Amino acid sequence: MKFFEEKSNTFIFLFLFTLAFIVRFFFIIYFKFDGLYGQDAYAHYEWTEKFMASIADLHMPPRFYWPEGYFIFGSLFCIISLGATGAGLIAMSMVSSSLSAGVMFLLCKELLKNIFSDDETKKLSLISGLVVCFAGAAVKSGIVIMSDALGLLLLMCGILLLARYYNYSERTNLIVSFAFFSLGAMTRYADALIALPVLIILANLYINSPGKTKLLKDLLISACAAIIIFIPELYYISKYGIAYFRYEGTAATWAAGWNPLNYFRKDFTTFDGTQHYKLWNILFVLGPSFHPGFLSLFGISLIWGLVTALRKKYTAIILFCFLWITVYCLYLAGNPFQSIRYTLSFFPALVCLSALGLGSVKINDKIKNIYVIIGFVLLFSYSYYDIKKLADQKAKEFEVTSFVNREIPENAVLFTFEITGAVNHYTTRNALEFFNNDPEGIKQKINSETEDIYFILPVENFTKQWKDRPIEKTFNYLTANYTLDPVKVIDKYLVLKLRK
Repeated sequence: MKFFEEKSNTFIFLFLFTLAFIVRFFFIIYFKFDGLYGQDAYAHYEWTEKFMASIADLHMPPRFYWPEGYFIFGSLFCIISLGATGAGLIAMSMVSSSLSAGVMFLLCKELLKNIFSDDETKKLSLISGLVVCFAGAAVKSGIVIMSDALGLLLLMCGILLLARYYNYSERTNLIVSFAFFSLGAMTRYADALIALPVLIILANLYINSPGKTKLLKDLLISACAAIIIFIPELYYISKYGIAYFRYEGTAATWAAGWNPLNYFRKDFTTFDGTQHYKLWNILFVLGPSFHPGFLSLFGISLIWGLVTALRKKYTAIILFCFLWITVYCLYLAGNPFQSIRYTLSFFPALVCLSALGLGSVKINDKIKNIYVIIGFVLLFSYSYYDIKKLADQKAKEFEVTSFVNREIPENAVLFTFEITGAVNHYTTRNALEFFNNDPEGIKQKINSETEDIYFILPVENFTKQWKDRPIEKTFNYLTANYTLDPVKVIDKYLVLKLRK
């Protein structure tokens, strides 16, 4: 760490960005991973292409499930990549995630500056940036084609500039902060939740500020800037609403099913099927404190940071970190759905509290250094383990797509579920989404087709996650009225051919 004592903040920021970029690039090259897996990544990829095509034709892009910010930024990166959609989108994730490590350093410096000496603050902030460099959740967000990394970066930049306004009262900082928050909400609607902590922080600043008129003027100008930036998304919201909050038939999407009673539940049925989790929601969302892909060993110093902040009444830490964590925990715990990647939204606040705890604990520096080194080793080791699992999942997708290319005729009709994005991306077939067809639609398609009809479906899931949901009923109708010959089993997928 002594090497960095005389280095400028700019040097350390660039060092952290470069190191984080190298880590993410290493995993992409080592595992030959192209950023696509599951379902959402393919949807982000395909929609970005549709978005760019609409803009090129001077048409208003059609509405999609996610907000427009990701596709606006994604299109810019694709243009920089000379139209290579995959390269542009994965580059955007890598750059966003890598920048977050540097922003973490700057944010920690702002929040800890009045607690420790300049040298100690720099050291703790550097450690915080390195945690974001190596933490599995942050690394993973930087190598997949999804909005997680970009959304987090915009949120962190907004908080950083707000912290600078809190410390220095410079109007430009607040204006740019609100601009980042607006862009963040355009990228991930959940970023808008930060509005409540922001208002409380500004209210506290107003109460204790001698320049109340100036603060109100700064707030008004900043709010206007944020609204102007958000106008494209407001257009879509006014015309189409927010897809997250809709019901699909009698089942809620996970956001529409939000309920504080869900804090103490772990079994849910939504539009996405039935899930049985191990932990109550309220316990699950606290998982990043010690989860190996988030803080891991640094969760120990997080606990001491929490205690220290409350005991010594560090106002800035309480306002920024506690409120940031609280609002996202209360929201995520109320959703009838558990996904650890969503908790990345408040990860920087946990890192900052952990840095506070590390700096406050009175133990030998040699022990501290050993603790930090072991923490980094554990973080990187889990990153390797977690991304290897991602690569294994990708390999299973390739098994399916390779089989389709080899064995299923070009002119055959193909219905798929959960693997549709991969099949359409890596094969020349145009697979039909089984989820979007009801029994009547299946019947009409079968009756109108003269070509062979195949299905690639995770059949066992129909009696578990999708039991009593419309898709299971459609599958039951299919098996009850037609003869399906099994062709091959690939991982969880059963390939079936309709006998005519």
